[in-house]
Amino acid sequence: MNKNAVDKLADEILNDKEFNLNLNKYEAIYLSNKEKYNYLNNENIIKDKSSAREFREKILKSKNVPLISKIFPEILAIITVIFSFISFFIFVYANIDTTKKDVVIYILGVLSTILSQIFAFYFGSSLGSKIKTEILKKKIN
Repeated sequence: MNKNAVDKLADEILNDKEFNLNLNKYEAIYLSNKEKYNYLNNENIIKDKSSAREFREKILKSKNVPLISKIFPEILAIITVIFSFISFFIFVYANIDTTKKDVVIYILGVLSTILSQIFAFYFGSSLGSKIKTEILKKKIN
């Protein structure tokens, strides 16, 4: 097929009104399904986080659970936060060999992710806040 034939075929397709109507219809269906999927996915993330918080709350309220089981996650979170900030400080102010730079960057990334998860668990997540804001806006309008 030569270039002129390809251009001619492309022009025929692009100028076909029925094709363009179907294309627009399927694009609308795709966007609608994508929005539904994103909403359901976000909803499941919130349910997962809230169920973890509910589970933690049940453990804290239970009289049958030993004290160490009640305080261990908080102690572990505090130790992790302290260790992470000490590590950040050391990595920033220490003279690190350039050959180990990639390893240090990787470790900093892992520590940052861990800190994000700890803060999200104990202080809530921005995703949940965003969805709650959207729901409130819809109810107001």
